[in-house]
Amino acid sequence: MSTVLATLVVDDKHTGGCIRDQVKQILVEFESWRSKNVFVTDNAANMKLAFRDLRWIGCACHNLNLVLSHGLTPSSDEAAADPCLPHEVSQLISCCKELTTLAKRTRINHLLHKTLKQ
Repeated sequence: MSTVLATLVVDDKHTGGCIRDQVKQILVEFESWRSKNVFVTDNAANMKLAFRDLRWIGCACHNLNLVLSHGLTPSSDEAAADPCLPHEVSQLISCCKELTTLAKRTRINHLLHKTLKQ
């Protein structure tokens, strides 16, 4: 379970210092700033910098998403050093996307207990 304490617009640059100050301000407001807090974020340099001397870990789901997004993207250059996505996998992904699009366009999606996602 997770809880959102606050959302806010930050007009300043999203530097590590700015992010840390904003997060600390919110946690202090809720009397939740503790030395044992653990911060889970993506692996962006500004996030690492913001929590560098605190307990910080990279989000496993974000990392998995990056790996799968990269691994399941067909290579546009057949001479690329990365191995190409197998044709069967690429074809399966395309078919699933088309099926989802069709279900949403024809409103069949509304008859399902859970909505289709690409």
